[in-house]
Amino acid sequence: MTDSNPIEFHPYQIFDVPNSNIFIVGTFPIGKFTNPLRGGEIKTDDIDFFYGGSGNLLWKTIGKVFSEDLGTKEKIKYFLQNKQISVADVIHSCRRKNGSASDKDLCDITWNSELKQVLIKAEHPKIFFTSKQYAKKWFEENIYPGYPGITDVLFSPSAQAIIALSTKPDCKAWVKLNLGKRPSDYLVVLYKKAFEK
Repeated sequence: MTDSNPIEFHPYQIFDVPNSNIFIVGTFPIGKFTNPLRGGEIKTDDIDFFYGGSGNLLWKTIGKVFSEDLGTKEKIKYFLQNKQISVADVIHSCRRKNGSASDKDLCDITWNSELKQVLIKAEHPKIFFTSKQYAKKWFEENIYPGYPGITDVLFSPSAQAIIALSTKPDCKAWVKLNLGKRPSDYLVVLYKKAFEK
């Protein structure tokens, strides 16, 4: 790897809320938040926090589920503390192939080994993974094999995933029945079902 593929470190560690009953667990933030050479790419509508890219719909979607305004880092943190929800990623550091934001292009990975101890201390809260293919798989293989708590997978809130969601038959049928609604609105329906379980 060359200097164009530097080691990137997770900037947020674990947002560990005392007495959490839910953890949201993903993979690794996008490059503009982890690579100091790309800090100039951060836009005014980005939030320097987990899932903070303007194209990521996690906080907008969860905000709609709970009827909360999660438009700033401070509001997100207050909400998480109030709802006893923690947030973490499975990767502590890594490199990217060609600066890619895709999980499949993350390499030379160092796993977030601290996460297992945090989950044990929290008495195995429910985990919502933000992807099955990477976050959940990597967690089960490298962080906590045989995790005894309840786990579920949220549909990915990334911009690319929303495009994929729009092609799924259940989403198409829902949008057809709910005129004026979009796939991002269907994502709210999916998240609401997950958080109500």
